[in-house]
Amino acid sequence: MLPNRKNSQRLLTGLLLASAAASHAADGNTPQFYGTINLSLDNENYGGVEKVQDQWSLNSNNSRIGVRHTIALQNGLNAVLKAEFRINTDDGRESDGQTISQRDIYAGFSGHYGQLIAGRFNTPLRTSEGKLDLFNHLHGDIDAVLGGQNRADNIIQYTSPEFSAIRVNAAFIPGENKDTDGDGDPDHNIADAFSFSAVYNHNNLYAAAALDRNQPAGTTVDGLNRSDRIQLAAGWTLNNTRIAAIAQQAHDTDNSALKEKAAVFNLSQRVHNTTLKAQYGVNKGDFSGEKRTLKAIGADYQLDKSAYLFAAWSTLTEQQSHHTDRVFSLGFNQSF
Repeated sequence: MLPNRKNSQRLLTGLLLASAAASHAADGNTPQFYGTINLSLDNENYGGVEKVQDQWSLNSNNSRIGVRHTIALQNGLNAVLKAEFRINTDDGRESDGQTISQRDIYAGFSGHYGQLIAGRFNTPLRTSEGKLDLFNHLHGDIDAVLGGQNRADNIIQYTSPEFSAIRVNAAFIPGENKDTDGDGDPDHNIADAFSFSAVYNHNNLYAAAALDRNQPAGTTVDGLNRSDRIQLAAGWTLNNTRIAAIAQQAHDTDNSALKEKAAVFNLSQRVHNTTLKAQYGVNKGDFSGEKRTLKAIGADYQLDKSAYLFAAWSTLTEQQSHHTDRVFSLGFNQSF
């Protein structure tokens, strides 16, 4: 359960005070306070049931604050901790009226044999996209067409050491006596859902393969509920040009007749302090025949290493329902 507004403010204040105190500590092993503020002024035109025409809105695009810490133990072992919260900088409230909401919170250990963490955080399939999404957290985000973009509760993950630029992530989620797969029976095994990825990242090449089993489907055009999913992702950089692609194939865990295929392609070009970018995505359902198409173009102007201005234009079209969402954004991102 999320804290009420008053308790959320106390939690946020405590987080800030603890981080400020830690920054003045002298033991050389202090927590790191960090965050990102992303604000945009959006001109929104939505089709479908919303039917919003030419509306201007100020939006906070997954702005967040957090604290992370690594504590040296014995025999090369470290304790790792992280607590990250989403904050709404436009009106101070989430959609449910909360001041802040939980993003990643976990604790665990790391050492020569890899890392083991437990809590709430993104699945290996979701993180396998790396930094390939050119419109992350904006209306042109890849989650408009790609499913499986999950931040999971009660997840336990092992991450291997890096071997020849390859790192493996394996996570499982106990059912905790809930009907996770929708078959009418409660699930209580240690790994009623799992996610796996293998990631290669070296020089100018990024490549990843990932697998989900019995995870929430998320974005779907074929009516998937829980899904089994395969994802491949790759990105290649040459000088100031980068091209990338992500492809998925998924079916419903409880009804294999519900299937869909999705893909995203993008291209970016850096010219001095400006990055020009374009992204295209599509999701097609085998059973329904529905097709969802994403198109986005934009430009980022780098002010320094931690701040940039941006402009973006995106459209999202559903073929059978004959409606299109169009959003134009002007915004600012500052990290610290």
